[in-house]
Amino acid sequence: MAASLLRLEGLRKAAGGLHRLDLELAAGECVALLGPAGSGKTAALRILAGQDTADAGSATLHGEPLFRIPPDRRGFGLLVPPAALFRNRTVQENVAHPLIARGVPAAEQPARIARVLTLLGLDGFEGRKPPQLPPLQQLRLCLARAVVAEPAVLLLDDPLDGLDPAMRQRLGLEMRGLFRRLGLTVLLATREAPEAMALADRIIVLEAGAVVQVATPQALYEAPATAFVASLVGENNRLPGTVLALEDDMARIRLDCGPEVEARVADAGGPGSRCIVAVRLEKVAVAAMSAEEMGEGALPAALRDQVFLGDHVRLLLEIGEGGMLVARRPPGTRMPRIGGPAAVAWDGNAAFAYRALR
Repeated sequence: MAASLLRLEGLRKAAGGLHRLDLELAAGECVALLGPAGSGKTAALRILAGQDTADAGSATLHGEPLFRIPPDRRGFGLLVPPAALFRNRTVQENVAHPLIARGVPAAEQPARIARVLTLLGLDGFEGRKPPQLPPLQQLRLCLARAVVAEPAVLLLDDPLDGLDPAMRQRLGLEMRGLFRRLGLTVLLATREAPEAMALADRIIVLEAGAVVQVATPQALYEAPATAFVASLVGENNRLPGTVLALEDDMARIRLDCGPEVEARVADAGGPGSRCIVAVRLEKVAVAAMSAEEMGEGALPAALRDQVFLGDHVRLLLEIGEGGMLVARRPPGTRMPRIGGPAAVAWDGNAAFAYRALR
């Protein structure tokens, strides 16, 4: 990774739920802090923006101690909500405000404003005022104000909160493209895993105010370090069981519903310990045949229900004595009939054994 533009070490704010955050952010990189409410995400952003002080820890920006720099000279950009826009000023005047505050020469302002408005699809709206814009355009205006001054680091706290899924996806893709075209360095705080995965180059997962995993979106999805991370990022089947044996990085597990399966060891304990086997829905193979016909490692199953959801079909299957499993398949795939013979299988390397949460 390139040299760090922003570095945090041992950042702590007990009142904000943040117990320790270590972070390195390179120029041009987007990093997401992902975690539930109260995990310390907003506390970290408030400290960086100078809106709060840390209980402990240090931070540097361009190698200089951050906390010695007055907040208005740190060069951070903040995304304000639509309610904070100047409602009696035009779009042009709203976007000009950060440039004026930063002392950007008046001769440079029109070109910078025009570029950002064009990138965000706001060209042609320069003379309108925020109340005259639809909600999505108001959000784009907020984003234009945040990036027009080319901040050293753009701080985003749940920027798409409150939007419907379609608008979240649309604006999220626009933001991703904008970050990359402008070469912005971004620190994003969010509770939404899809948002973090769509926008970030790396994701830092916070649980109870501490970092539990740092990874790229793909690595986070494919190899979650804990059951908490697995539940936060994507859907999983979660099958309780007991570890029977360990060999290298694989565990042999007896599920509570009866069958024995193999899974990669994540943070599960040794033989005799309770665990959860997690396997993604799309990793479960389903066949309308017996387990013997399907092959080694297959388990007998019974299809209990199937639901058509447009781009995929969800199959609800029972394995063993009351063990429930969900599989996801493309439409048109040959399915077992409900109540008929079926078998399921998955690669042991695609399943993970986690310690059981008490």
